[in-house]
Amino acid sequence: MRNFYNNILVPNSPNGHVTIDTHAVAAALLRPLSGSSREVLHNFGGDGAASNSAQGSSGTYGLYVEAYRRAAQERGVLTRQMQSITWEAVCGLFTAGFKSQQKTWTQPRRSGEITKKERLPLTTPENSSSTLQAELKALRGTDSILDLLLERGPVTRQSYLAYNFPDGVPDPMPGELEANLPRPLQNHAAPTRSRLPDAPTRQNFHSQDEFEEALGYWQGHVGRIKAMADRASRSKGSQPR
Repeated sequence: MRNFYNNILVPNSPNGHVTIDTHAVAAALLRPLSGSSREVLHNFGGDGAASNSAQGSSGTYGLYVEAYRRAAQERGVLTRQMQSITWEAVCGLFTAGFKSQQKTWTQPRRSGEITKKERLPLTTPENSSSTLQAELKALRGTDSILDLLLERGPVTRQSYLAYNFPDGVPDPMPGELEANLPRPLQNHAAPTRSRLPDAPTRQNFHSQDEFEEALGYWQGHVGRIKAMADRASRSKGSQPR
């Protein structure tokens, strides 16, 4: 409440006041969270998270504040501006309809863990063939996730996507993400490269506010997709296309 009050009272304060609400936590973790999610409860000092009334600290709130301050500093904007940009982006990314369809996004994933759903047989005649499995095994050492799944049995496109996107597979799948799947699992009917626009530049806008609004939207949508594709490329030892 104190940060929210300060943001309204002195919005241009250099002291880094920032309101960390449900959507701010969701943006920081890039997860479709609700007010009852464990991560959000921890933010406000609930669900067993430690707080200190003498210091005025509550749960993990301070950690997110520091994260937003550092992100804002890197971009040369106020902390509350960074929160506003990412807040709007995450609301558009994880809509209420999207979140209502998710069944497992409230459960945190431990490193290397595969959920019961992902262990279920997800094979079909065309993707469980011995030829496909042989092609995937030939790629051992090039993709850590593929290596992990191969240890557990036959790998399908569905099981690979379920592990990579536990909060829901993008639909439609952006071409840049499609191109970074193991080649035998790629949907060759889809375009190999989506024509995503480059980041907006200041000279194309009349005002700084218009530019920042456009840049924030790009970072929350197009930029996120490109970053995911680039990270996938680097993890395979190749350069982004």
